[in-house]
Amino acid sequence: MRAFGGREIRICFQLLKPENKNLYYSALQQYGKIDQVLCSEELKLQLLAKSSICPGIITIIWSLITSNPTNSESEQYESPEDELRAINEKIRVQREMVKA
Repeated sequence: MRAFGGREIRICFQLLKPENKNLYYSALQQYGKIDQVLCSEELKLQLLAKSSICPGIITIIWSLITSNPTNSESEQYESPEDELRAINEKIRVQREMVKA
């Protein structure tokens, strides 16, 4: 946490190498507060290790990350109510297909 304008702000770092994570932690030991640090290499290795225990976990995570498209091909709605109506319509159509 960092003091900014009388408020404490939480800082999250994304680092490329685990060695940098240790340097950051050692520099902040004097303050007693440590922010969240995410190391991309460690994350990749942990996912690889987890996939050996739980096959398919990488596929599930990839599906979660890419399941909500935000590109220009996605439908654009003028209001949240229009989007909700469209979602309800899609659900209704799916239910009718299941019943048939």
